[in-house]
Amino acid sequence: MKLFKTKKQALAITLTAMAAFLVLNGSFFGLIHNIFELRKLNKTAAALDVEYETLTKQYKKIQDGDTSYIEDTARVKYNMSKLNEIEFRIDNESTHP
Repeated sequence: MKLFKTKKQALAITLTAMAAFLVLNGSFFGLIHNIFELRKLNKTAAALDVEYETLTKQYKKIQDGDTSYIEDTARVKYNMSKLNEIEFRIDNESTHP
């Protein structure tokens, strides 16, 4: 007694059973989750690569003694000024009419 009428029918039922097993089993959803997690980690890695390059360039400027860069950084980031220098800051987004 044959269980299936044709080989196509047997193949279709087998593939359907395997697909159902994968979907109903937690491994399929785990695989999908891992794919999305991998994409997120790749984006994070790309952003970190860009940040690394920026920091490397900044470090090189500091090590080379680029006084212009050091002065600009001190002024902007740390609100420093030269000796006997008066600094004026104008707020571009003033709320005054």
